[in-house]
Amino acid sequence: MTAGEQAFLRLELEVLLKRLKRNLDQVGVEVLKSTYRKGYGELLREIQVKAETYMKEAVFSGMGGYFCRDEIPDLCRALNGVVNEAGVRHQLSVALFQEPDMGKVEGLVQMIRERVQRIVLEYQGHIQGGRQMRNIF
Repeated sequence: MTAGEQAFLRLELEVLLKRLKRNLDQVGVEVLKSTYRKGYGELLREIQVKAETYMKEAVFSGMGGYFCRDEIPDLCRALNGVVNEAGVRHQLSVALFQEPDMGKVEGLVQMIRERVQRIVLEYQGHIQGGRQMRNIF
């Protein structure tokens, strides 16, 4: 994905979050869940899809490289651990659905990216020593 496409995706997510925030402020979550159930559900699904795509791109873009073949399963487990950490997932859920705020989402995405980058750099440092290498990104 190009930088322009990533910026556009971020903008789309921000617009959706503003729409959700406006709806929550004007009518409240209970009315949205009952009276506007269909539209509210569609908005939440759209936010989820855009947020997942945005986060994957923002966290993993430019992180390619070579890794020791026998360490790839451990690398994937470590990366999944960072991305799927319960506390982070809860904070993202709050920032996306309960208190929609693109600034909080971006802060969490940046924190995840920094942690992922540290792990990637650590595993890239292991390629010295003659073991078989493989590019996974």
